[in-house]
Amino acid sequence: MLDEILEELDMLSDDFDRYSYLAIKAKEFSEPEGLRREENRIPACTSPFWVRIDEKDNRIYPYCSSDSVFMHGVGNIICSLFFGMDKSEIHGVERSVLNTVLEKTNTDSVRARGIKQLFDSIMARAEKQ
Repeated sequence: MLDEILEELDMLSDDFDRYSYLAIKAKEFSEPEGLRREENRIPACTSPFWVRIDEKDNRIYPYCSSDSVFMHGVGNIICSLFFGMDKSEIHGVERSVLNTVLEKTNTDSVRARGIKQLFDSIMARAEKQ
């Protein structure tokens, strides 16, 4: 999955293509009811950004949403990498994966804070037994 996403990002030649790709990614997941609650909001972001991580049968199902198409698209890329993954497999995911996605999407430092919190929340949830 990661290789496929990185390959897609490599094929984007300019900022317009990149933004269009993120707009498509922003629509990839259905937003579960109750996601946009205050307790799910990531405070580090300029644009509202909500994160919820569900778990079933030891598998992680992360969801995110934002009013910003950019944040929602990058967030959904991260969510898709982990969606349905067994908690034990998540420990093998390196932080460099996050950094690569942020670099290839040209995510600035302000937006990156929210995406990093999403990534860290997924990793923390995987550690809980």
